[in-house]
Amino acid sequence: MPIQQLLLGTGGSSAPGPDPLPDIITTDLVTWFDFGKSQCWNGTSTTVTDLSDENNDGTLTGNSSNYSKSTANGGYLDLVNSQSVYSTVELVNSLFTMGTGDFTIEFWLNLFIGPSNTHLWYSWPTDNANEDNARLIFKEQSTNTWRLRVSPALSTAGGWQYRSDVGTFTTSGYQGWWHFVMSRNSGTIKVYINNDEKDSWSNSHNFNYTANNGSHIGYGQSAVSNSLKARLAVYRLYSGKGLTSSEVGDNFDEEKTRFGLS
Repeated sequence: MPIQQLLLGTGGSSAPGPDPLPDIITTDLVTWFDFGKSQCWNGTSTTVTDLSDENNDGTLTGNSSNYSKSTANGGYLDLVNSQSVYSTVELVNSLFTMGTGDFTIEFWLNLFIGPSNTHLWYSWPTDNANEDNARLIFKEQSTNTWRLRVSPALSTAGGWQYRSDVGTFTTSGYQGWWHFVMSRNSGTIKVYINNDEKDSWSNSHNFNYTANNGSHIGYGQSAVSNSLKARLAVYRLYSGKGLTSSEVGDNFDEEKTRFGLS
């Protein structure tokens, strides 16, 4: 269903139309999940419907008893993972084929920091080469100290890097609602949390990840200590567009009241 139809409703019908969508930036938007919208996820299906025009639906995998839909904050997917259970959302058609161009990964989430490795997002290349994988992890760098860690393909020089400027988290548990954005624009990656630019670095890696791995939220491929525990409301992926700071601010302002932010 086109974005315009989702925004305006079906018209001329006595049946209720789709939930209205916020007026966010849609140029080069290739995946849009909003777990609070009935036309995206009904709370029981394993299919998560893409709200962009690209039909990049996702599949919710894992033990269904360990995730649920909440109606708070406009609705979200509650991943109630622990050290013994996990779930992932796999974006089965959203292949990370950005080349050396611009892109943006955007979340609204309330992240639980606690396990030694909390995988937020990842994508693997065609040949599964570890040095080329792209991962966003909140990792325990030292006892009770977590930082964002980016994998080789997303780093400055091809190695694993802790991005200390993003923030140091010394208290485990839910961190409150974040508008988390990573954008690459003209060879520079920037990270924003709640409309505040936290970090930036150079990156020109060639992302041509056309295998069946696609892009993943969470991590259900190995030890459960890597799993994601979070309240996930919104996920968006832009291909060919790195949101500028003003555009990040526009998207933040459009949705912030939903999450109790100002």
